[in-house]
Amino acid sequence: MEHSKYIRLMKKSGFSEKEIQWIEKRADRLGIGIDTLLVELSGKFIKLLKCHIVTAIIIITFIIFDHENMSMLLFISYTLTYLIGVLAIRTQGPMIKSFKSYRLLKIINS
Repeated sequence: MEHSKYIRLMKKSGFSEKEIQWIEKRADRLGIGIDTLLVELSGKFIKLLKCHIVTAIIIITFIIFDHENMSMLLFISYTLTYLIGVLAIRTQGPMIKSFKSYRLLKIINS
C-alpha cells in the first residue's frame, strides 16, 4: 500500500493531523516506511497494555491483602506507587498512538 493510502486510512481511523505528522517525521527519521512504524507501534500497544495490567494487579493485590490494617496514608502511598509505575510505563512509548495503530492494523488486516 502506498504512502497516501495509509494517510487516508489513518485520517478515517481517527488519527489527528498532529499525530499523522508525528508518525511521518518519526518514520523519516528512522528511515522506515509508515507501514513498518505502524506495525511497531501496534506491537508496543500490547506490551504497554500488559505492563499496565500487571502494575494494577500488583497494587490491587497489596490493597486486598492489607485492607484490614490499611490507613489512609498507606492507601495514598499505594496510589502514588501506581502513578509512578504508570509514568515509568509511559516512557516506553505513546499509548494513544499505539492504540490507534493497533486499531488501524486490525481494520487493514480484516
